[in-house]
Amino acid sequence: MTARAFAFVLAALGTAGVSAPAAAQLGGGTSPLAVEVRGGIALPVAAFKEDLNLETGLAASASVSLSITPQIAVYGGYAWNQFIESGATTVGEDVHLTDRGFSAGVRLGLPASSSAFSPWIKGGAVMGHKLRHNFESGHSSDTDGDLGFEVGGGLDFALGRQVSFSPGVTYTRFALKDALPGDDKVQHVAVDVGLRIRI
Repeated sequence: MTARAFAFVLAALGTAGVSAPAAAQLGGGTSPLAVEVRGGIALPVAAFKEDLNLETGLAASASVSLSITPQIAVYGGYAWNQFIESGATTVGEDVHLTDRGFSAGVRLGLPASSSAFSPWIKGGAVMGHKLRHNFESGHSSDTDGDLGFEVGGGLDFALGRQVSFSPGVTYTRFALKDALPGDDKVQHVAVDVGLRIRI
């Protein structure tokens, strides 16, 4: 993680921290701080999939969020996605392609007609990402990513006052530094489920 990325995430959470007492009151005593872990599949899309012959992979992430109001929260997190780049070399050696990095943004809860669930959407910046090629022969190479963005949405199903089950979808896109024109965009969709705990 670069110093700039670390500072960005801390600034987002730190700035929101001044609103924590108000958020707690608005939430009826519920803590404004929440942690979330997610896991599922990662779907490469567009030229990122076709040019590299990528297969569907795995997605995992973790984040911390702080509520400003009952509907609005800021978040910071870390995501890991892995794909298989089949037949990437002339000898048919498989390559595991890993994208990992940080994000910070805003999560918005939406009104729902049912008390059983509540929809949400999110949007933010992705930063400090690295794309790593791990070859079967044991060596690897990294390519740094530029600042990008992510957008997503899903549903929260309450499992209690403090815990919710949260299926969702997130689209991520960022450019690669020092990449050839036409081969510089990383794009994928994570289809996953999460466990969100207010602490």
